[in-house]
Amino acid sequence: MSRNLRFVLLIAILVCQKPQAQLTAKEYSIPSQVQQISSVQDTPKRIKALSIGDHVPDFQLNLLNYSSSVTNLSSFNGKLIILDFWASWCYSCLHAIPKLNKLQKEFGDKFQLIFVNSTETTGDNKEKVIQTIKKFTPEGPASFLISYEDSIALKLFPHIYLPHYVWITRSGIVKAITDADDLKSENIKAIIENENVELFLPVKMDYFPDKLMDLGLENSQPVIDENLEYYSVFKKGKIDGLSRINNRREVPDKGGVGHVLRGISLRNVTPSELFETATKYSKIEVNGDFRKRLILELKDPSNFIFDSSKITKNAWEKNNLYTYDLVIPENEIHNIDEYIWRDLNKYSGYTAQIESRNLHCYLLEATDKAKTDPSKVGKGASINFKDGLYHIENASIELLSGILDKNPQFKIPVITKTTKDIKFDFSFDYEHLDISKLRQQLGLLGVELKESVRPINVLVISEKKLKK
Repeated sequence: MSRNLRFVLLIAILVCQKPQAQLTAKEYSIPSQVQQISSVQDTPKRIKALSIGDHVPDFQLNLLNYSSSVTNLSSFNGKLIILDFWASWCYSCLHAIPKLNKLQKEFGDKFQLIFVNSTETTGDNKEKVIQTIKKFTPEGPASFLISYEDSIALKLFPHIYLPHYVWITRSGIVKAITDADDLKSENIKAIIENENVELFLPVKMDYFPDKLMDLGLENSQPVIDENLEYYSVFKKGKIDGLSRINNRREVPDKGGVGHVLRGISLRNVTPSELFETATKYSKIEVNGDFRKRLILELKDPSNFIFDSSKITKNAWEKNNLYTYDLVIPENEIHNIDEYIWRDLNKYSGYTAQIESRNLHCYLLEATDKAKTDPSKVGKGASINFKDGLYHIENASIELLSGILDKNPQFKIPVITKTTKDIKFDFSFDYEHLDISKLRQQLGLLGVELKESVRPINVLVISEKKLKK
């Protein structure tokens, strides 16, 4: 994160270490430490991750859509270069292709955008890259260049989340490292006209599961190891450049086999996402569609739920997204919910509590007419969703109620309290669900869908209670 970035930070942070403990560097997926290479002329024999202001050494690129299949980065000296790291499975990367084409055509020879695919992190080979590009450029070759099976650029600019943009000036200096928000015509134009211009673009920050956040509080990111006992960061408001993340904090177990949970990490998430995640770790379960089990007892819910009629999304996110990072001792992980609820109720500006309330709902249950097919007993369910239709073999009432509960046609929860174990095959139109028709279909199977009032666990969000 750029040290020039300024924000008002609401932060709860405590790092406890065992006496004389030393945090050792452990890298995740993409090593930033020095690596050995030997294949490219004028490239140092050891590669070190680069930062803004560093000079980029020359290195080799495998290219599609270029006069030769292999060239060096130095072939584009004198141009503003943007390396756009992508993958065939990155939805936002691929759907940005029309924008990339437009930008490359707009600036012509003064600008070179290179779509970089690094096999080590994407799993894509040359053939996969070619197939993907053809699919997303049906009108002909892309105006920008496509690099495949990269290994060097990845080590120079290590990252986890995509897309990842590296801006290199015509004199070969790293100007910026950004996410997609800053890939704008006005920014490209400004740097082409004056590579020393100060645009104050936010630095894209990545997430490493075994490292703490770098919020400008330390010179490096210490790793999470057995010596780190407790760590918590809580901030309200969007952090520019930080990817949207909702992950578990897991580290290798002491035996070297598998991973153990040490906490959670949420970055730039909405209030709803923040509290929904908290319920997933709670000992009191909130089962089903969270949106139908969230009760807002707020005078003004507009800070909790985005309303496009009142404010733009960017303006709303600036003040109402949350970043929350938590690491707790391994022997306390069974009490993780207590840590989470304590932090959220103390710092979020809201008071949250899981309660059982009598709610209007749809109740799905077996009637006396329901019959069990002996041939289906003990067999697992098979679900096929095609052309808007759900086809379920060996469905149970519990499975079906869970599927229906998520359907937007049901404005209230769908639950089941049945204890009768029946299995059946069932197909229905999920995208254009007709509840009356669904009831008739279920009735033929001896299954009833009726409105009811039942106690259901819900999360109640209320105004923060201020101490007198």
